[in-house]
Amino acid sequence: MNKVLKMDEIDKQIINLVQKKPYITHYQIASKVNRSQPSIGKRIKKLKEAGVLQFHAGINIKATMDEMYYAIVTLKTKNLDDIHTAVKHCPLILNAFSLFGCLDVIVLLAGFTLEELHKIVDFYFRNKQSIKNVTVDIISDVICDFILPLNLDLKNCDCDLRGDCIVHQ
Repeated sequence: MNKVLKMDEIDKQIINLVQKKPYITHYQIASKVNRSQPSIGKRIKKLKEAGVLQFHAGINIKATMDEMYYAIVTLKTKNLDDIHTAVKHCPLILNAFSLFGCLDVIVLLAGFTLEELHKIVDFYFRNKQSIKNVTVDIISDVICDFILPLNLDLKNCDCDLRGDCIVHQ
């Protein structure tokens, strides 16, 4: 079980500064939040170890809207294992979010064609008996930069679609 991290205002300021400028130095952060450089280093280490502050490379969804399609899939299911399997095996399923409310899950998909998105949705969601009320909405625009990791080495993925996936044809 993860321990709960109590963030104070300085931690929040550090996170905001790093999000705006990922390559900002500890010295620059220290001068902006009126703390010493070593104390900033300790705070950043604490935030990283807690998993709160992370650095990862990815694609900017906003910048790739002309080259790729993105969709939000909403669904109801009693079996989240099907969703976990899909997210783990298909590199074009970027993430999924469990919900409390009218829906159970929201899934974020990427694809190079609309046909590809529909094949993924049909294979992983519409064809599963445990999944109900599948809706797909194509994202038409992204307001702010939105960076997500996307494995573009699709020829070597271990996707369950194999012969049915456009990527593998």
